[in-house]
Amino acid sequence: MGARRSLDEFRSSELRELEVIRIRGLETLGSLDRFPALSRLHIEDQLQINTLSVAGTQLRELSLHNCKNLETIIGLEKLVELEHFRTSRTKLDLEALRDRDWPRSMEVVALYSGNQKWNDKTRVILDQRGYREFSR
Repeated sequence: MGARRSLDEFRSSELRELEVIRIRGLETLGSLDRFPALSRLHIEDQLQINTLSVAGTQLRELSLHNCKNLETIIGLEKLVELEHFRTSRTKLDLEALRDRDWPRSMEVVALYSGNQKWNDKTRVILDQRGYREFSR
């Protein structure tokens, strides 16, 4: 893939799904409110992103994998229509995500750490709270 520091120059009023995978040197996605129809965001293998702002979006699905320096998601609490959240290999506070009050729309919550014992224990807790691991 090519290299770039930001995706700020891209805009679309109709984009519904965005996958950002292995863009060398990417440090930020910028403000995602420039994609007002965005409902699904998948970010993978982005090692330099440390903060993600989902403020101003209406995401239903958010998936973050192998973003090893990602430690902050701005605006997550405002995603009142979020249905699916998955994350692995990030610096996000997984215990806070496990214990948070997700919106009523939430169906799938999948949190993966590097510790299988923690993952198994967390899966039991999330299952008890009514959240599935996978989509149907």
